[in-house]
Amino acid sequence: SIDQSEAALKSIQSGMDFECPSNWKEYCFRFLPQLIKNGQLKQSVLDSAVSRVLRNKFLLGLFEHPYINLGSPATQDSIHEEHKLIALKAAEEGIVLLKNDNEALPFRSRSNIVALYGNSNYAINANSKGSCYGPYKISLDEGLARIGYTVEQNIMDLYKKNLNAFTANIPKINLIQEYSNPTPLPDEYLVEDKVLVKAVKNSDIAIISLSQVTTEGTDRKPEEFYLNEKQRKLITDVSTAYHKANKKVVVVLNVAAPVDVMQWRDQVDAIVFINLPGMVGGYALANILTGKVNPSGKLADTWPKEYKDVSSSNNFPGRDIKAAGEQPLFGKVVVPSEVVYEEGIYVGYRYFNTFNVKPAYEFGFGLSYTNFDYSPVTLSSPTFDGKLTATVTITNTGKVAGKEVVQLYLSAPAVKLDKPSEELRAFGKTNLLQPGQSQTMTFTLDARDLSSYDTKSASWIAEAGKYTVKIGASSTNFKSTASFQLPKELMVEKAHNVCTPKVNFDEMKVSVK
Repeated sequence: SIDQSEAALKSIQSGMDFECPSNWKEYCFRFLPQLIKNGQLKQSVLDSAVSRVLRNKFLLGLFEHPYINLGSPATQDSIHEEHKLIALKAAEEGIVLLKNDNEALPFRSRSNIVALYGNSNYAINANSKGSCYGPYKISLDEGLARIGYTVEQNIMDLYKKNLNAFTANIPKINLIQEYSNPTPLPDEYLVEDKVLVKAVKNSDIAIISLSQVTTEGTDRKPEEFYLNEKQRKLITDVSTAYHKANKKVVVVLNVAAPVDVMQWRDQVDAIVFINLPGMVGGYALANILTGKVNPSGKLADTWPKEYKDVSSSNNFPGRDIKAAGEQPLFGKVVVPSEVVYEEGIYVGYRYFNTFNVKPAYEFGFGLSYTNFDYSPVTLSSPTFDGKLTATVTITNTGKVAGKEVVQLYLSAPAVKLDKPSEELRAFGKTNLLQPGQSQTMTFTLDARDLSSYDTKSASWIAEAGKYTVKIGASSTNFKSTASFQLPKELMVEKAHNVCTPKVNFDEMKVSVK
């Protein structure tokens, strides 16, 4: 255990040039002047650190194009056009289509009038709060208007009036204050029945967008896995009204992490997960909804049916440790806590797959407006000898162009070590394939891809035996498999056990060995 002064000295002597958070008056680097004054730190070491920071700024062009001052009324004109295009492509590539019954999406006719329900259709949660804060954000209402679609006026006016009233009552605070005590989102606005009936007549499809407060450095509470009462009522009210008129309802999940869908997904025709899509997220979402872009994103998390299905649910959030010396972070007192995670290697899809817990949506899941066919996987050799390649051909068998994320999972023998049923070892996205077009994807496996960590020997080892390559569209949707042999055990890398747990616990295993 060392104090902050010693931590600052050791850090800068080891080559740490930048401290985050950058408010040096509160953290380690505030000790630098005193360390130089008393001779513990040489001025030349500090000068070298400063020169490296300045050199990187020079290489990045930050002297010619300085940082945007987020405290000023920055506009779209402050961002280079090529950067907007990169942000747009990143958002489009990452949006995940979770449900699309009876081809509810895309809606292609520009004569469609779209009714937007939910605050985040007009105030998108683009970047969360904290270090990733952006200078501006484009919501779905503007995105649709940009590509020639009409947004139902009465509903839009009601939502914007409600949001403006909420915003007017928010006290002016800086980013640090917002980080330590995030402003809550306004309650979902529930449209009166008579207004809803009129909106149904005036529009062709309903888009309900739902969001949650998200900030870095803060864990969600278990109850936040579930939508709140007003959000669920909004889904029920809008779905009931539009389905009576034989019109479609789409839910957009503008959230940073999995939420419950089981209580309401049968009430809607389509579900789109946009995560936190960045400053031009509204444009990207409009392009996806209208078919200008075919969704190709895949889930990077397993979405459980219930919170209790998560492997850490019995342990999280643990217990607070009321220890002396609690320190403020951005003015907020940080209370240390202790969480004993007993799931070991069974995190995420590794747990769901191995213990046969069926999720709402599995890891790697994501729909498309087209269909893809997978050829049988071909291995370069039946025996592993340092490297091995797996090859598969993907064909677009649908009616529109699209991209597919091809995923390679590997099942390993479990002799000495407990192993998940399979683990993701490679993935890649195809080019934009036109209907009938094919692309061959090749993945290379090396010894590290076969290995698992052995705590007893403090090393990464690959056990001898049969390995199975599983190629597919998600962690459960395998299209083709092939096997190879590893003749003898490999010690891939020697390590050191330096993070020994301080408490004893029963680690989750498939079977006791």
